[in-house]
Amino acid sequence: MTVAEKTWTYWLPPVNGEGCAWIVIDSVGRFTTISDWGNYGYWWSPAKGSDFRKFLLRIDESYTVGKLGMQRGRVLHMTQTRHDIKAAICGRRREKTLTKERAAIEWDLVRELRDAHELHDWYNETELDGAGELPHYDYDQQVCMFVKHVMPRLRDAIRAELAAEATAGLTAGDPSP
Repeated sequence: MTVAEKTWTYWLPPVNGEGCAWIVIDSVGRFTTISDWGNYGYWWSPAKGSDFRKFLLRIDESYTVGKLGMQRGRVLHMTQTRHDIKAAICGRRREKTLTKERAAIEWDLVRELRDAHELHDWYNETELDGAGELPHYDYDQQVCMFVKHVMPRLRDAIRAELAAEATAGLTAGDPSP
């Protein structure tokens, strides 16, 4: 038996001149948006018979950023990377797993870090154990702003829609009479 797919479309106008979004979701878990904060798509696999809109009400910011931000990749955060490397050098000195002389060399290498190219050079020169774990990557700011500013408004629209359906006596996801 084939179940008909249900599609919901939401237009979220700009607030204070920014943040407008056109969002289309459907009952099989597809999420598509064109917005001021970027264009995103993801296909979740909702539990059979569940209302995908209710799933979107439950997910948190970090989960949403992780899913929508995958297509844009992550951005190297050099300030935090330098901080984390320096903290690792200090920690290894306290643990006495790094000599004073080697710590001085590592500290000088950190001073040279300004971009991804220099990080590559640092990888080739460092002797710190676990060096690959030290660079700090953030999600693209656009996807973070979309999730922070648009997703709460989408959830509000979904809640209002579900409440209206409940008042009208509709089962979640049924087409309007």
